[in-house]
Amino acid sequence: MADNNQTFSRSVHFFDKLLRGDSPCRVENEYPLVFQSSTSEVIFLNQREQKLSPKPANLLVLSEGDEIHAGLATLRRTVKLSEDSELRVLFIGSVVTDPKFRNQGLQRDLFLALDRMAHEDGLDALLLWSNQIDFYRKLGFELGGLQATWSANSRQPLLNQSVVVNFGKSSEIPLTDKWIQNFMQKQLVVRRSEAEMRKLWSIPEMYVAGTENAYALMKKGEDFDGMCHEWAGPADEVLACFDRLRAERQDVRFLSPGVVQDPEEMKVVSRLELAGFESRLEYLGLFKLMSNRFVIQDLQPETLKLPFFVWGLDSI
Repeated sequence: MADNNQTFSRSVHFFDKLLRGDSPCRVENEYPLVFQSSTSEVIFLNQREQKLSPKPANLLVLSEGDEIHAGLATLRRTVKLSEDSELRVLFIGSVVTDPKFRNQGLQRDLFLALDRMAHEDGLDALLLWSNQIDFYRKLGFELGGLQATWSANSRQPLLNQSVVVNFGKSSEIPLTDKWIQNFMQKQLVVRRSEAEMRKLWSIPEMYVAGTENAYALMKKGEDFDGMCHEWAGPADEVLACFDRLRAERQDVRFLSPGVVQDPEEMKVVSRLELAGFESRLEYLGLFKLMSNRFVIQDLQPETLKLPFFVWGLDSI
């Protein structure tokens, strides 16, 4: 057990050193579902043929001796598409290579191994966030999905009524049962357990504006600076949370699904439009389909038959 713990700690240190450097936000705290041994396992791909572990997350690494050369992180997620249909997606993030070993095809090797393991695991799709689009297209990924970012120069309040809104870091404002319930009632979202949501709430440098029934999150660790990346609850109370975030940071932007289907989300987006907010549409990420249940066109913005959205707490 001690050896396993040391191996996991050494692997996390590799990602932490290259991705966060001297930042006070460490990857194990910023991505608690991925970089903690209770939910994740390390797979050394150059030792023997491997498969994804039963744990939700895996750290895939290439190493020689005790020295890790390259790695990436994965997290299994399920999206409920309808009462009788689910999409099993493997999220991919924290793709990194030690500078001493770059331009040697190590990431290609990692992704070829991951492709095989994902097929064996029966996954429907891989989802990756990266701006290296040409590289990942060569590996079979295509841009898909749709999200919107809302911004405004106006200081006009979104809600013309008084609502009590608390504000502070997530470590200071406890996650409530009502907030959990209101997130879980959203449509076409990544499924989370209550335990996972409480663990995600512990991410450092994350700010919460909250009412009795609604919350809005801004920033998380080193990510989403100046961005409200998740919100849930009745529309009026969500808008009150937005106003509170704008009082704290005038240039805050708000993330939303590119195709809105949830009734309360529709009300929020309609109010943003009426208030003169501008929306910028962009792809959700890079997808690679692994099963024949769907085709890539199902994820293209022109048709978007699978318009699920990845809220900020779920990104890795």
